[in-house]
Amino acid sequence: MKKKKAKILQYVGKLTVRTLIINIPALFILLGLLLMGKLTWVSASISLFSFWGISAIIIFFVFKDLDNFINYLKNASQNFDLELPRFRHGFFSSARLANTFQSFQNSWRQRALSDIRVLENLPDPILMVNEKEMVVFANESARSLWKDEVVNYNVNAVFSDMAFTRAFADLVHQNTETNSLEWQITNNKKASYFQVRMERLPTPSLLGAFFVVILHDITPFKAFKKKQADFFANASHELKTPLAILSGVIETLQGPAKDDPAAQEKFLKLMSEQTHHMTVLVKNLLQLAHMQQEGAKETEPVFINELLSGLVDDFELRSQKEGKQIVLEKEQLPRLMANRADLYRIFQNLLDNALKYGTEKKPVTIKTFLNNLPDSKEWVTISVHNFGKALSQEEQDRLFDRFYRVNSTQKVEGTGLGLSIVHQLVQKYDGKISVESAPEKGITFTVSFPLEL
Repeated sequence: MKKKKAKILQYVGKLTVRTLIINIPALFILLGLLLMGKLTWVSASISLFSFWGISAIIIFFVFKDLDNFINYLKNASQNFDLELPRFRHGFFSSARLANTFQSFQNSWRQRALSDIRVLENLPDPILMVNEKEMVVFANESARSLWKDEVVNYNVNAVFSDMAFTRAFADLVHQNTETNSLEWQITNNKKASYFQVRMERLPTPSLLGAFFVVILHDITPFKAFKKKQADFFANASHELKTPLAILSGVIETLQGPAKDDPAAQEKFLKLMSEQTHHMTVLVKNLLQLAHMQQEGAKETEPVFINELLSGLVDDFELRSQKEGKQIVLEKEQLPRLMANRADLYRIFQNLLDNALKYGTEKKPVTIKTFLNNLPDSKEWVTISVHNFGKALSQEEQDRLFDRFYRVNSTQKVEGTGLGLSIVHQLVQKYDGKISVESAPEKGITFTVSFPLEL
């Protein structure tokens, strides 16, 4: 009762002040007429109270709806879905203003919903969070990342990371506009890395969100940085070993073996081998760098069967020496438009590896055929098989990494760059390369090129 009475008194006070303000011009006019003797005090007072009463009635009807509308706007700023109050229709009504605003509100809501649909289809995971730190929206990428529904969960529980909790608390309580950190998540034993950026929204969103959290996948960048570090470490190691040997040989030739012809011949041969190893290594490194920078080479019609027949002839003396027969099984194939030197390099490396790691007196088999892959396109496919030691899954996964060498009891020369060069050349022509290996079945490398190449 007291609250209702206080509210009535407050409204009467507002009405009085508004009526006074509205009647200030009339008050000055009546005062002027009174001073000039045009009106008596009685007529001036009657006129003033008449103006005051009429103004109060008009203000009562006009400002009552306006007050309701203002209160609605205040509440709508916190809850955009708030229902519009009812207004009387008439000359003094605010219904037209309210209806105009509602039309604008509906239009804005549609635009906001369109923006949400855009967010839904963005590739980066996005979370929208309200002032209670609860997730009110997660796009498809976010739901896919966490593998379950995250809406209506506390954002700190979603991330389960103290660094995130501290960063988000700074955003909420320190009134900072933005914050960021690096975050890691592991799914199926596979780690993914994200750059997490959180921002305070300038105004609450349609869903009542005050904050937005955006994740950008930096896993490929992390993998690149690791490969880069591994590359420099491996390159340094590959060069360090022959340089150390050369340094030791030179000291020996200058010292104890200075006058020993037999030792000199032995050490000069060793120097020649190590120099050759470094030359091949540097040549392969330069080729890899050149392949990454060069544009498209001139192409020509290449018949794969003819190219492979020439390659087998080039390896004939070596295969006879190592007691490993090379078998070429060919199907009739159309020509490919490619750079002949690139294709030759691919199969030269694969055949070289097949002979290196193949079992003695066991054949190396090369097959060519047309293949329909799942994309319904025809592909020219070449497989190179040898009866070497089976590879583990880990070895198969890393086989095309630079400087990676399979652990083998065989002592074979190499830089660990051959298959990396092959992989890069195959990708250059939009091709595919894979490896299969099983005990007692050997190793098979399969290369496929699209027929429209």
